[in-house]
Amino acid sequence: MRPLLILFLIGAFACCNQHDYDLAGKHKAENVNPSKVNAITLKQDQIASTTDSLVWEIESKQPGLQIRFYVNKNQNKLDSINIFSGDVTMQHISAKKEIWSTEFKLVDWNFDGFQDITVLYNRGSGGASYWIWNYNVKTGKYDYNQELSEKIGLEIDNQSKYIVFHYRAGYAEENWDTMTYRNNKLNFVKGCFQERWNSQDGKRWIKFTRKKSINNILITTMDSIEEK
Repeated sequence: MRPLLILFLIGAFACCNQHDYDLAGKHKAENVNPSKVNAITLKQDQIASTTDSLVWEIESKQPGLQIRFYVNKNQNKLDSINIFSGDVTMQHISAKKEIWSTEFKLVDWNFDGFQDITVLYNRGSGGASYWIWNYNVKTGKYDYNQELSEKIGLEIDNQSKYIVFHYRAGYAEENWDTMTYRNNKLNFVKGCFQERWNSQDGKRWIKFTRKKSINNILITTMDSIEEK
């Protein structure tokens, strides 16, 4: 059955879901940015240089696996990823992906206890985006995650086990969509869309549009406040 949409227009901000977002609409949970979570950042080293590539390596927490990233010297491009166990190549990934920098991490994006290959694709005022390959415990290989890769403003909340799509469009607009994994599939939990503007009398206003999924029912609330 398709989710039902219930729309409530609420004039008083105090009636809204303040425990999910603060007054600026910001998701309150800590450790939401992968680049700031020490627990998921492993030491990486440049181990070699060939005619065409720079080679970086990080050691996976999956027993005995080393992951090597081959970066084109003349372009900001990740050519390939090789996964080794000792001297044996377990998997070769022909990446051919543009990258922002040689920032490689292992992050458990789907909260299954196994860390996933994470490569910084872009970073700007609207947020960061990544190339992501999830570790598949059944096959022992890494599978490309199309749902999360390239998404601007991708963040992770390890405390609550949420994936957050956080996008900023300058001063005027900002959006948070919070998802969770159930049976290895992304499901919407809650969201907040924030709009700012200045009125003709010089006052600054913020409008919040919040959405939350409760028992497969999507509830939407809206309210505005004067920004002090």
